[in-house]
Amino acid sequence: MKKVALNIVAVLLITLCACEQENNIEEQTAEDVKEIDGNTSKKARASQRGLCIYSLTLDKQICDDRDRTCRCDSSGSVIGVCAQIQCLPNVFNPITPGPVYLNLCKIIKCDWVYNDPWSIYDNVDPRVFNSIKDVLKLTIKSDTKAIPFAMNKNILGLQFYKPNNMMYRDSKTLEAEPSMFHLKNTVILDKVYLKKLGLKGNVIKPGKYPVIFNKRNKTYNVILKVK
Repeated sequence: MKKVALNIVAVLLITLCACEQENNIEEQTAEDVKEIDGNTSKKARASQRGLCIYSLTLDKQICDDRDRTCRCDSSGSVIGVCAQIQCLPNVFNPITPGPVYLNLCKIIKCDWVYNDPWSIYDNVDPRVFNSIKDVLKLTIKSDTKAIPFAMNKNILGLQFYKPNNMMYRDSKTLEAEPSMFHLKNTVILDKVYLKKLGLKGNVIKPGKYPVIFNKRNKTYNVILKVK
C-alpha cells in the first residue's frame, strides 16, 4: 500500500510540474506573439508613411483588369496621360539619396471641407500649399514628376515644380502661369498608396482640373477628384 501511495504521489507531482511548464510556455508564447504583432504594426505604420512620387507622361496607359495595375506604353500611336509611381528610397532614383518618412498633412493640411476641385481653386489661398520638396530638401528637376498629397478623402493634389505640356493657361484671363490641367483620358493611380494617404478612390475621370500656382515657392498644385 505504501508503494502504491508513493507511486500516486509521484504521478501527481509529475503532472503538476508538467502543467506548470505548459502554463509558462503558453505565457511566453502569448508574450512573444504580442511582441511580434507590435513590431509588425510598427513596420506597417512606418511603411504607410513612405514618400512616393508620380511620373506623368503623354503615353498610352495599359491596365490589367485583374488587379488594376497599369503601365505606360510609348510605342503606340494612342497618346494620353499615363502615371507611374516611384517610392523612396530607390537607389536608382536620383531624386533623393536616402529614405524619407513623413506625415504630409503637417506640410499641407488634409481636412478640407471642399469636395469640388474648382471650389478649392475659388476659395483657397494659394499660399497654403507649402512646398513638399523644400520642406524635405528633395531635388526634383523633372517637369513631369509630382508628389501626391490628400486634401481630404475625395480630393487628391499633385504638386509639380515646373509647368508641363499637360497644363494650360486660361484663355480668358491670359495669366502668366497655367491655371488648368486638361485630362483627356481616365487615369488609374496606385490604389494601395492613395489609400495610405487617406483617399477612398484611385480613378481620375477625364475633364478640366484647376492648377493652383503658389508664387512664393513656385509650386504648381493640380487639384483632382478621385473615385
